[in-house]
Amino acid sequence: MLIGLLLAGGVRAQPATISGFVRDAATGESLIFANVVLKGTPYGTATNAAGFYSLTGIPPGTYTLAVSYLATVSFRSN
Repeated sequence: MLIGLLLAGGVRAQPATISGFVRDAATGESLIFANVVLKGTPYGTATNAAGFYSLTGIPPGTYTLAVSYLATVSFRSN
């Protein structure tokens, strides 16, 4: 029992990395420069040219990942 307590005391949660791709749900197209943030924290980044993002050094906890994207839409009138 004493050994178990000593081992448990030495175990600490390590910072994590959250990474992935942001893609359009309808077309599957990678979304470049989409904003990816952990709500309520200072952690955030933007996707690269492949739609990939990586947030590093995240402390243990429960978070909400939020993604926002601004698209340019062109309209042509006749």
